[in-house]
Amino acid sequence: MSIRGISTINANQRPLIVVDGFPYEESDKQFSSFIDWISNVNPNDIESVTVLKDASAASIWGARSGNGVIVITTKKGKYNQRTKAQLNTNITIGQKPDLFYVPSMPASDLLDYEIMQFNKGFYDAAINNNLTYPVVSQATEILEKRRTGLISASDSSHFINALKRNDLRNDINRFMKQKSINQQYALNISGGSSSYSYYASVGYDKNLESSKGNEFSRASFRFDNTFKPIKGLDINAFVSYVQSSNESNSTSVQGSPYLRLADDEGNSLSIPYGYSQRYIDTAQYPALLDWRYRPIEELKNSQFTIDRHDIRLGGNVKYSVLNGLSAEAKFQYQRTFTNNETFYNPSSYFTRNLINRYMSISRNDGRTIIYAVPKGGIKDRSGSEFTNWNFRFQLNYSKRWQQHDLVTIAGIETRESLVKGTGADRIYGYDSNTGTIASQINYDSIYALRPFGSGTGRVPVGSNRGTQEVTNRFISYYANVAYTFESKYILSASARMDGSNFFGIKANQRITPLWSGGVAWNISKENFYTSQLLPYLKARFTYGYNGNMRNDATAYPTIRYAGNDFYNGATFTQVESPGNPQLKWERIRMINYGVDFASRNDRVSGSLEYYIKKGIDLLGPILMDPTTGFTSFTGNRASFNGRGIDLTLNSINVKRKTFWTSNFLLSYNTDKVTQYEEAGNETSNKSVYFSGLVIGKPLDALYNYRWAGLDPTTGDPRVYVADTISSYVVANTSAAPSDLTYSGPQNPVWFGSLRNSFTFSNIRLSFNIIFKLGYYFPRSSISYESLLTTYSSGGHEDYLLRWQKPGDELMTNVPSLPAALNTTRDLVYHTSDILVEKADHIRLQDIRLGYDLNKNNIKGLPFQNIQVYAYASNIGILWRANRYNIDPDYSIYGSIPNPRTITFGINMSF
Repeated sequence: MSIRGISTINANQRPLIVVDGFPYEESDKQFSSFIDWISNVNPNDIESVTVLKDASAASIWGARSGNGVIVITTKKGKYNQRTKAQLNTNITIGQKPDLFYVPSMPASDLLDYEIMQFNKGFYDAAINNNLTYPVVSQATEILEKRRTGLISASDSSHFINALKRNDLRNDINRFMKQKSINQQYALNISGGSSSYSYYASVGYDKNLESSKGNEFSRASFRFDNTFKPIKGLDINAFVSYVQSSNESNSTSVQGSPYLRLADDEGNSLSIPYGYSQRYIDTAQYPALLDWRYRPIEELKNSQFTIDRHDIRLGGNVKYSVLNGLSAEAKFQYQRTFTNNETFYNPSSYFTRNLINRYMSISRNDGRTIIYAVPKGGIKDRSGSEFTNWNFRFQLNYSKRWQQHDLVTIAGIETRESLVKGTGADRIYGYDSNTGTIASQINYDSIYALRPFGSGTGRVPVGSNRGTQEVTNRFISYYANVAYTFESKYILSASARMDGSNFFGIKANQRITPLWSGGVAWNISKENFYTSQLLPYLKARFTYGYNGNMRNDATAYPTIRYAGNDFYNGATFTQVESPGNPQLKWERIRMINYGVDFASRNDRVSGSLEYYIKKGIDLLGPILMDPTTGFTSFTGNRASFNGRGIDLTLNSINVKRKTFWTSNFLLSYNTDKVTQYEEAGNETSNKSVYFSGLVIGKPLDALYNYRWAGLDPTTGDPRVYVADTISSYVVANTSAAPSDLTYSGPQNPVWFGSLRNSFTFSNIRLSFNIIFKLGYYFPRSSISYESLLTTYSSGGHEDYLLRWQKPGDELMTNVPSLPAALNTTRDLVYHTSDILVEKADHIRLQDIRLGYDLNKNNIKGLPFQNIQVYAYASNIGILWRANRYNIDPDYSIYGSIPNPRTITFGINMSF
C-alpha cells in the first residue's frame, strides 16, 4: 500500500499508522505485510480513518510522515449519553484457490520431455550417484527399471500412460485445500453521565484458511473511560489487549504434475522426496525409520504456531488553565510478546529424516544401533518481546476576537522502543502428552551422515541460539499555528524537530527540522462571488517537508555475537555495519495545490489537488574500499522528483424515495530519479538499469533488451546490441545500457474507483469498480533452467510453443529447448521486451446488499436498529489490456489471485 506513490527506495515504504494520537509500532518481523500489521487493531473499534497526504502531516508526525499518515480514531463514550450496545457478527466464506490459474505444462507433455531426456542420458549422473542419492522423478524411476530389466516394456508403457492421466492439482485441491471460513464476533457498550463516559468492547475472530491445517484466531478487549472531576479537567485512561494465534503446517507439495497424493480409495501415497526411491527402498529397516514422504499425512504431523499478546495502556490529562489556554499530557505504553513454536511429531518426515541421517551402528560390536538424534518429537522455540512507550506534553491556545480566529499548539514528544529477540532453541525427544524430553544428547561429536557420502555434522541445536536487543529513542519538538480572518482567509504554519539515537554523530545531523506552511481562501464568502453553479469554492496551498527513516541505519559501527566456532566452540563476533557519521534523515518536499467545491444542496461536491514531490537524501548502499572488509555502507545517495493529481467527486444522482449516490476517486502519480550513486559506473553497468533506478526515469522503471526474434537455425533468443541483431552471448557480455529499451513504469500511473450506492426503502445496495492504468509487467514464460534439473516440478505451458525446427521462428518467440543448462540464455529471454505486457485493467471489487429495520418503521422492535447484509469481494476483472488472461496483480509465475469471498452478517444496536 502506498499514498501518492513511492517516497523512498531502501527505507520503510509503509505509511505511518497512528491510533488515537500515537504511532502504532511494528512490534516484530512477523508482520510480513501491511494488512498483517493493521489487523492487530479490532476493526469494530474504529470510529474514523483519515489519510494525511500533504506536508501538513509533518506538523504532527515529522520524520515518519514521508510515506503518508493513516490516522485511526477509535470509538469512545460521550458525556450525557444513555447506555448503548452494538453487536456485529458475520461469517465470510471463500472459494478454494484457483490452482489452474498458473500456466503449467500438462503432465503428458512433461512425461514426453522426461522420456526424451532419459534416452539422451540426461539423468544418468543422478541415477548413478551412490553418494548422495539425489531424488529423481517417478517417471525416471520407471524408465530406469525398464532399462535394467526389472520391469517389462509393456509394464513401463502401462505405468507411464497411467501417469499421463494424472494432474497433481486435482489431488492438492481435494486433499490439501478447502474453502476458507472466517468468523467474526464483536460487542461494544458505551455511555456516560455529565462527568463520566465509557466505552468497552470485546471481539473474537476465528479463521480457517484455504490450506488445510492453517488457522488464525484473535481475541480482543478494550476499555476506555473519561472523567471530569472538576470543571475544566478531563482525565482519560484506556487499556487494550489483543491475543492472536496463527497456526500452520509445513506441508508442501513440489513435484511433477503427474504425481498422485492418494490412491482410488483415498489412501495416502508417498511421492519422490529427499532421496532417490532406490535408496529409500534399500535402506536398513527397521533400524532406520520409514523414509517415505506422504504429503497428506504430513498435514497432521507438524505445526507452526505464532502466539502473540499485545497490550496497550495509557491516557491523557487535559486542563483548561485560562480561557482559551489548555495543557495536555498524553502517555501510552505498549508491550508485545511473540512466541514462535514449531512441533514435529515422531511421525513427521522432518523427524524421521533427521533421526535416520544421524543413525549409526556401534563400531564396538557392529550391532548396537546408536540414535544420535533420539526418537520422539522435535520442538523448536523462539520468541521476541517488544516494549514501546510514548509521552507527549502539549499546550493548546485558541482565541476569537472580532473577525479573527487563532488556534495554536506546541509540544514535546519522546518515545523509546526496545526489541528483544531470542534465537530458536531445539528440544529433542519431546512427548506432547507428558511434556518430557530427551537428555544426554551429544552435541559435540561429529557424525557421518546418511546417505554416506553426504557429509558430516553435529546434532543441530537450533537455527540461532543467540539473542538480539535493539533500542531506538526519539525526541521531537513541534508547533502549529492557524490564523483565520473573516472566515475567508486562512494562514497556517507548522514546525517540528526530530532527533534519534541512530543518526549522525554531529548534533546538527541528529536533529532534523521539518516544517510546512499553507494558505487557504474561501472564495465563496467573497461578495463578488455569486456563482449559482458552485456556491461553495475554496482554494488552498501548502508547502513543506516530511521525513522518512530506516531503523537499521546507524552512524556507529555495530557488531553482533555470531555464535560459536564449529571446531573449537569459541564465541566470535562479526561487524554488521561500518556505520556512517554523515547519515541524515530522508526528506520529502511536498507542494500541494487544492480546490474544494460543492454545488447547491451538495448535489455535486469534491476536491481537486495537484502536488509536486521531491525526495532528498534517500538512503541506500554506497560503494566503499573493499579492503575495509565491506563493499558498501548505508548513506544518503539518491533523490527523485514526482508529481500527481488527486480528484474526489461525490454526487447525489437521485434524491427521492429511491436514493442514488456516486463516489469517484482518481489519482495520477509519476516520478523520476534525479540522483543515484551506484556501486559502480552506471553509464556502463546495465544491471543498474535492470534494478529500475535510472536517472531521468521512474523509481520503478522497467528496462529490457530489444527483442530481435529467434535464431532461424538454432531457435536461440536474439536481441539488438548496437542496433545489430545479436546472440544472447553477445548481449550478456557486450550490451551497454544504451542497448536497453525503457518499457514503462511497473506501478500504476492512474488509479481510481467508482462506488455507486442505492437506497430504496430499507434496502441498501452498493458496488465498487476500481481501475489501474498506465503501467507494465513482465509476463512469465518457460524457464529452461528450472526444467533442466534432475527432478523437475514441471514448467511453463509456453514449452508447447517452443521453436523446434527452422521456420518456427516465424510463428513463435519461445526459444528452443537447449541441449544443456544455460542460465544466460534464459536471462536474456526473460529480460527482453517480447514478454512485456500492459497491466491496465478494470475490476469489479465488491458488492454489498443490506436490509435495515429500526423502531421508526417497526414498532415493538426489541432493538434500536438491525441490519442484515451480504458482501461479495474479489469478484473479478471486467477488462484487461493483456491478451493472456493474466491478472496483473498476480503476474509472477506461481502466484494465485485472492479467491472470491462472500460475507453474511448482522449488525444490531440496542
